[in-house]
Amino acid sequence: MDSHYSELDSQILDYLYVPLIATAQKEDFEWDMTPREREILAEAWEVFEALQQDLAPLKTRIEAALPFTKVGLSLAHLAYFYLLDQGKRPSSWEEFLNQLASLSEGDLLFCLSVGLSVELDREIEDTQVSLIAAIEQSDMKPAEKWYWSQAVWHPLETMQEITDLLSEIGVRYQPYFDKYQKEREAFAARIDLEELMNAVPHVQNALGNALSDGAIRLFVISPWHTRFSLVGLDKLTNLGLIVTLSTRMDRVLQERNVFDMEDFVATLKVIGDETRYQILVELLKPHAKNKDIAEKLGITNAAVSFHTQKLITSQVLVYAGEDKPQKYQINQRLLEALIDKLQTDLT
Repeated sequence: MDSHYSELDSQILDYLYVPLIATAQKEDFEWDMTPREREILAEAWEVFEALQQDLAPLKTRIEAALPFTKVGLSLAHLAYFYLLDQGKRPSSWEEFLNQLASLSEGDLLFCLSVGLSVELDREIEDTQVSLIAAIEQSDMKPAEKWYWSQAVWHPLETMQEITDLLSEIGVRYQPYFDKYQKEREAFAARIDLEELMNAVPHVQNALGNALSDGAIRLFVISPWHTRFSLVGLDKLTNLGLIVTLSTRMDRVLQERNVFDMEDFVATLKVIGDETRYQILVELLKPHAKNKDIAEKLGITNAAVSFHTQKLITSQVLVYAGEDKPQKYQINQRLLEALIDKLQTDLT
């Protein structure tokens, strides 16, 4: 495996996830975690809550300027990945902010097309006409349509507001980031994706093809982000698979490889939601698309994405691999453990 890792690249991505903390609730991150998993992240939750208080004066501006797509990316993320894809790697956070402010209207429209193609699950051209048409035809909420439309019509002004806001966030965030520098360094030095893949089936299914291809760009971020995500941006051809892993998440993932009463109850809770179960059934069908599932069930694309992420996080769903007609498959090991426990306890 030939994965690419850079401490500086990870720092910038770490900073870019901070706005999500300002607008989210801790419960959004830990709702499906067992007590053991919460214990692993106990200290990180304290930082999370302190950060929320520190960022509270900026919350309204953050909500207006930096909404996130369904895969957890803001326009700032998209612009950053665009710069990396173009070989324009910033040498510091300050240089990155300068690069954001220097992007042209054409650059930003391309970034918007990357993000909206992921958000709407279809290819969208990087022209204002195509982007606006896609937004208007989508099932986005009115506030989301307004934001993305404004970004399309006024990309330079939108990015200037984002840059100014990120500059203020960076000043507030730096003390928290610096305090956990050693933890991130130690984690990056010891983490072995192949080893993690072999130990945890969820990771094995998600990373298997990319590891064999060597197309991995790894980002290590602070523990309060509680993130293990894999994102492929097809329009950015030089990046490969973007793997973002917060420190301690390896321990959380390994905990999920042990099936006990806590996991049993958590799994039943995940699949016990009627809408989520219906989405699970649809996702296991060949060539399933979020838009088609949303239309069939009478819900929004965003709702399908939300429930899909819960199914992935809880390991009910795992990635099927590139040679399969469906994107996801059921986690057979988890399903067998669930059935075994039911049979043992009830017969």
